[in-house]
Amino acid sequence: MLPDTGRYPELAERAAALDAADPLAGLRDRFLLPTGLVYLDGNSLGALPAAVPPAIEDVVRQQWGNSLIRSWNSHAWWQAPLRVGDAIGRLIGAAPGQTVAGDSTSIQIFNALAAAARLRRGRPVLAVDPGHFPTDRYIAASFARAHGLEVREVTPAALPAFLAGEGGRVAVAAYPPVDYRTGELHDMAALTAAAHAAGALVLWEPVPRRRGAADRARRAAGGPRRGLRLQVPERRAGRARLSLRGPAAPGRLRPGADRVDGARPAVRSHGGV
Repeated sequence: MLPDTGRYPELAERAAALDAADPLAGLRDRFLLPTGLVYLDGNSLGALPAAVPPAIEDVVRQQWGNSLIRSWNSHAWWQAPLRVGDAIGRLIGAAPGQTVAGDSTSIQIFNALAAAARLRRGRPVLAVDPGHFPTDRYIAASFARAHGLEVREVTPAALPAFLAGEGGRVAVAAYPPVDYRTGELHDMAALTAAAHAAGALVLWEPVPRRRGAADRARRAAGGPRRGLRLQVPERRAGRARLSLRGPAAPGRLRPGADRVDGARPAVRSHGGV
């Protein structure tokens, strides 16, 4: 909550002047926030955009309530993953068809690891950051057990030397661009170049904006249990195949695909995004 500035009127006056001069001050009105609350958590669960409740209302009452099953076609629910993905792609600098808004964190990480590992068959090692967010490490470990891969925990600082010595055995390196505990920003370009020099692929999670050398990226804010984006560069898209997908989803990611998702689209989450 805001501190009591009544005891420091000069600070309150100074803060009010800075707020009035801030060109971004008006953006607060685009979000539904409790009065007097300074909310800085944009990672785990961001503030609710004011435009989301009406959008969800339309999805529930009009599209679902009135159009019913016809909405899969009449409101293009089937195409929602790519439609929303392209909207997110414009924010992160991705080309059309490279970003898909899809399933949960776990499913998307699993799909990304599976697609990358298939592109590097015969390489038995999955390198991961021991300080990565727990969800990513749990899924990486489960994926490795299911596919007979060896997980090697290597810090970002030690990754270039590790790849120089053992990179020929590494299929995928799964790393965050930022240490979520400390805020340290890793050198994505240098680490990606080191992985590519060893013939390995890189799964960066999450990626806030376009990183041309990266192989995979995902995350989009869409509320609790939100769908997440899976971004694959065009040079890899034609060969990247999804493992967990529904009957309407093709196994191959490609620019311009009509239906790409791990399962049926999360319609309400996509509608909110």
